[in-house]
Amino acid sequence: MLPSGMGRAWLAAAPPVLRRRVIAQIPGASRLTSLAIDQAPRALQRHGSCVSRRDWRPDVHAVAVPVEVEQD
Repeated sequence: MLPSGMGRAWLAAAPPVLRRRVIAQIPGASRLTSLAIDQAPRALQRHGSCVSRRDWRPDVHAVAVPVEVEQD
């Protein structure tokens, strides 16, 4: 979740309490925690998207946006 664009977009859009709770459950999250907690929400606010540059796989760059679905 932390190294992917989609995971970062979801985390960036999640309320801070939920974001921290989810990250706390991810084993080995220490290296990418700063990206998910600090940089992803700022990127989402500034650019409307989150990116992953070779964090998931060395040959993959990704851009993602969170999508809110209204429920009737």
